[in-house]
Amino acid sequence: MAIAVFHTEGPAAGLAELDKMPPPQRGGDYDLLRAEILDAMGKAEEAAAELDQAFGAAPTRPDVYFQTALFLIKHGRYQRALDFLSRGLQVAPDTPEFLVTQAASYAVLEQSDKAQQLLAQGRRERVYEPDRDAQATSDKPPPPYLTAGG
Repeated sequence: MAIAVFHTEGPAAGLAELDKMPPPQRGGDYDLLRAEILDAMGKAEEAAAELDQAFGAAPTRPDVYFQTALFLIKHGRYQRALDFLSRGLQVAPDTPEFLVTQAASYAVLEQSDKAQQLLAQGRRERVYEPDRDAQATSDKPPPPYLTAGG
């Protein structure tokens, strides 16, 4: 509900709705959404603190690493984003979104050789086999929200 309020009535209303959630029910998703809303309100430092809390609540969720990296990229902190993307790949090594975002970050940092190496590595390691991929994705969590077209 809070995300709908955020998008229809604005960040302050969305945050107020989100904070109605009882503390025992809060977890990584709460922290991720709260960080997104705070960032939309121009409160980057508070948003960063919420992302830290998301790690405490869900340290093995790939989307926490990915959302943190996207936040850092948005704020021009590409090198730090690369650190989170590398850590995310350790948690979810078969997630191409991490690899592509790493390559894009290296390209922005004008390190196109590293970007090209990552993309070539991804092409070598990731051979598309429809039957295998359909089976493999049935028991995996969905990809991070922003890369899934949500």
